[in-house]
Amino acid sequence: MTVQMKFISGKFKSDLRLASEIVWIIYSVIVLGIVLITFFVPETLLNISPVCISKSRFGTECFMCGMTRAFTEISKGNFHNADDLNNFSIYLFGLFILNSLFFIYYLHKNLRTLTNSKNMFHISKN
Repeated sequence: MTVQMKFISGKFKSDLRLASEIVWIIYSVIVLGIVLITFFVPETLLNISPVCISKSRFGTECFMCGMTRAFTEISKGNFHNADDLNNFSIYLFGLFILNSLFFIYYLHKNLRTLTNSKNMFHISKN
């Protein structure tokens, strides 16, 4: 017998949507920060990034090893060096850029909506 979830309340759905949106906003702020740091102060990114536990403890590289250095190479336009450092770096950086563009559009759209709603309720003193 299959249990069907017909009776999920509208409030639960809206709460889930709001929670997902909040998580995405937090993630997007972090990703946008990484992208901006990579382009404007890549040395800072290299200085604040942690040492890989896999590399320091076991002497083996994990799938993310070289990603920070690869991101700094991408920001300089050295895609070949970035690919040598981590094969996945160009794809991940592209996803970061794409997410950042969607986030900026989201902010622009929602700030404009918020501004328009404030103007709608503005009472003039004429």
